Amino acid sequence: MVVKICLKVSFILEKYQIKHYFIIMNTNELIGKKIKNLRYEAKLTQNQLADELSIHPKHLSNIENGKKSITISLLDKLCNIFKKPAIFFFDFEEHKIFD
Repeated sequence: MVVKICLKVSFILEKYQIKHYFIIMNTNELIGKKIKNLRYEAKLTQNQLADELSIHPKHLSNIENGKKSITISLLDKLCNIFKKPAIFFFDFEEHKIFD
């Protein structure tokens, strides 16, 4: 997944002749950002969502900040809680490169 994102970024940089460098978020950070956004939209605190997932709030914080990878079992629980298919968490098309 990271390779596809990097190839897409390389193409855009070349196309628009952009000469400066920037940091590309890794997959964990992108997934974490999606989880955090869903949690905000649902008006849940980290403690509330962590309780529903049966994990410690610090673990959820680490996932949301891209410091920890998400497990398949947690992904399944998140899909059920937020009524989203698993592919939703890996679809990075809406991630904006330029603000």
